[in-house]
Amino acid sequence: MLRAGKTQEQQIMTAGRRRAAGIYGAIITAAIIAAVGGHLRTLTLAVSVLVTLVVYWVAEEYAELLGEQVTGGHLPTWAWHLNRPWARAVPRAGRPGTAA
Repeated sequence: MLRAGKTQEQQIMTAGRRRAAGIYGAIITAAIIAAVGGHLRTLTLAVSVLVTLVVYWVAEEYAELLGEQVTGGHLPTWAWHLNRPWARAVPRAGRPGTAA
């Protein structure tokens, strides 16, 4: 089933990227455990892995958004970022460049 606004080729590319991101996340997790697994308590290690994966995920998503903008021939702007669906959920007072 095709998602609205995306071709089958785009959906396959997106699925491939998601799969690659999952593999990359597993590699990062293994590297963290190998590097500090014997030196940290279990809870500290789990939090470290979680925080690292969230940071990498946010960076990946942001890079993809910037890539979409550049591919479309547009330079990224704050206005574009603030009009994204995920940005609408953030209270206006918490956004850069906006007044409460």
